[in-house]
Amino acid sequence: MAQLGTVFQIIPEGGNHFWFVISHEKDGLLLAVNVTDAVNCPDSTCVLNPGDHPAIVKPSAVYYRKARLFESQKIDALIAEGKYIRGLAKCTPAILQKIISGAKSADDLTLKFLSYLP
Repeated sequence: MAQLGTVFQIIPEGGNHFWFVISHEKDGLLLAVNVTDAVNCPDSTCVLNPGDHPAIVKPSAVYYRKARLFESQKIDALIAEGKYIRGLAKCTPAILQKIISGAKSADDLTLKFLSYLP
């Protein structure tokens, strides 16, 4: 079940960006943030390094500007189907807290998105 700490990859996007769920479900929705190459997002408030998560193989940054709400049940269904979304290893509590802390200090999240954070 998609929940706080779930990590997934949207396959049609080229397979190189990862999404980290950083909220509990609220009205059937989960807030997720995108991780990209650190050089593409030099001002990010959260940098992840190889070893922080098995999918992170180079210096990466959380791109809070691209945060999105996803339907929890739809994520589950699409991961189970395996055609459009690939489920990845769950995020550790320490890295999850690092990403959430970065979200709280980022300029890029709207008040609506901030209201989803734990």
